[in-house]
Amino acid sequence: KKIVSKWFENSHLKNCDCIQALCESEKDSIRRYGLKNPVAIIPNGIYLPNPFVRTKRTKNTLLFISRIHPKKGLELLIDAIALLRKTVPNLLSNWTIRIAGWNQLGYQEFLQKKVTELDLNEFISFIGPVLGEQKRNELINADIFILPSYSEGLPMSVLEAWSYKLPVVMTDFCNLSEGFSNNAAIRIELDAKNIAEKLSNLFEMNEAERKTIGINGYNLVASKFTWPTIADKTLELYNYLLGGACKPEFVV
Repeated sequence: KKIVSKWFENSHLKNCDCIQALCESEKDSIRRYGLKNPVAIIPNGIYLPNPFVRTKRTKNTLLFISRIHPKKGLELLIDAIALLRKTVPNLLSNWTIRIAGWNQLGYQEFLQKKVTELDLNEFISFIGPVLGEQKRNELINADIFILPSYSEGLPMSVLEAWSYKLPVVMTDFCNLSEGFSNNAAIRIELDAKNIAEKLSNLFEMNEAERKTIGINGYNLVASKFTWPTIADKTLELYNYLLGGACKPEFVV
């Protein structure tokens, strides 16, 4: 990357009319790199799902969908579930944790060994990658979505979880602070004890309280993160760059 940067990429970056960032964090990284161009903050988008109905099940489900990779914070989640088993076993007995995603760096084997050593196999399942209708079914049948990540750009999995009206548990490093300010997400730290505490609070909520958080997430996605909204912003940006419109408020 350093060679290519010196060869031509730095020149491309410095001379472009605008750079698109997905979030404030990416914009800050662009500035730290030394680039002073206008930056348009336009996130990724999703399509809202077709109507669905959740059916009542014997156990509630905490769902994770992402890569099975060290930076996703799954070891912290497993340690948090172990803490819940020690402190509130009756509460945990009403929940199952489903971990979906593809294995990277052999990390799933490490995690599965840890789950076995902590005697958590009855609570935690690794279900592999989920796509299409299978992913839709997982989101429909879940009650809470979690992403305890150390680092993200703008996680599509969180947007999808919100689109299925799920309350989301995530770190600040997911770069979706709107979730916290709109009461659509619960903030967790990169600490097993903190995660256990926040999950315990959510598990103790009644279904209506959790549903309210999930609906807040759906409304947030519907207003800000659908592809028609993203397309409108992109057209507004291009009109501005071509001299036909005023500078949009999302360009800094």
